[in-house]
Amino acid sequence: MRKPKIVVSECLYGTKCRYDGQGYNDKVIQSLRDYVDIQTVCPELAIGLPIPREPIRIEMNKENEEYRLIDYNSKNDYTN
Repeated sequence: MRKPKIVVSECLYGTKCRYDGQGYNDKVIQSLRDYVDIQTVCPELAIGLPIPREPIRIEMNKENEEYRLIDYNSKNDYTN
């Protein structure tokens, strides 16, 4: 029987790719390894952001209800 596939952030699987250069070995995700195929991805690295880096977050523009990916400190917009 094939296992379902889930996609999780690499940093939650222990890879040191978080904004602060650390990883987090999430116990729940680790406990799922026998039951699902886990594919990891780091969206921040995929768009070329470095490690370490300033934190980024998703913000909603209330005028047009559009979501943007914004650097918390510099206000750089990484949405595109």
